[in-house]
Amino acid sequence: MKEINKKLRPIQVVDKIFRIIVFIFMIAYTISILLPMVWMIYTSLKPVDEFLLYPFDLPKTLAFENYADVFRLLDYKRTVAGVGTVVYGLGDMLFYSITWCLSTNLIQCFFFMATSYVISKYKFPGRELIYSTGVILMILPIVGTGAAALKLNKAIGLYDNFIGRILISGSNCWYGFNFILLHGAWKSIPWEYAEAAFIDGGSHSKTFFRIMMPMIIPTVAVIFVLGFLNDWNNYLNFLTWLPSYPNLAVGIYMFQYNAKVNMIGTPTIFAGFFVAALPTSFLYLLSRKLIATKMNVGGLKG
Repeated sequence: MKEINKKLRPIQVVDKIFRIIVFIFMIAYTISILLPMVWMIYTSLKPVDEFLLYPFDLPKTLAFENYADVFRLLDYKRTVAGVGTVVYGLGDMLFYSITWCLSTNLIQCFFFMATSYVISKYKFPGRELIYSTGVILMILPIVGTGAAALKLNKAIGLYDNFIGRILISGSNCWYGFNFILLHGAWKSIPWEYAEAAFIDGGSHSKTFFRIMMPMIIPTVAVIFVLGFLNDWNNYLNFLTWLPSYPNLAVGIYMFQYNAKVNMIGTPTIFAGFFVAALPTSFLYLLSRKLIATKMNVGGLKG
């Protein structure tokens, strides 16, 4: 026994050193993420002249007027032919952000859930082809198709069409990362539940909505939250496809871009960043336990 302990001692020492190194690395990584956020928050409370003199010091006086300036100055101006300059206020951009994030993610989650359920649980000709195609499309780069997609959307009336783009948001339900995740989640749920419902006289639709779907709702909720967080900060999608419907991310982007022209100081810009991040921060805090319980090292679990 002593000989075995002697042989294992070097391994235990190496393991302990490795754990300490990983712990130090993770602490340093966490600090590198939190420090810029903390600096942004307290900088947003500084007067401009104090920031220019002492950019990294804690604020000596709190300038809450920076946040007042955000609500007063944060807007998006767009020149429309035949109309002139159209101004979108903070309320308009907030409305587009919330409407888009809620509606598109609800539609996508439902279609991802339904499509992956059918492909994973029902045997029909071509289902393996559909699944394989979905995996391939997730891997292939689609950047080069942007110009063709833009021209096609203009031709069929989906360019700069807010309602239209919401309605087609579930068109990618048979490929992509979320589809693969839900397909695997459905595979982990025994089909005996559905068979028992069929024996009791349940139809396929009732079995799906009343028996199967409730078991996967927590996983779908995680996908919804992560999709909401991603869409909230996505300004490129609105600048490219919906220029007449700017979301809050577009407003913040242009707020920073035009800062020098509008004589807006860095503390006010940081205040705008903080205001834009508040809704998603609250959403993440409310759902963090759900995300933690449904996340594995390799992905989502059902």
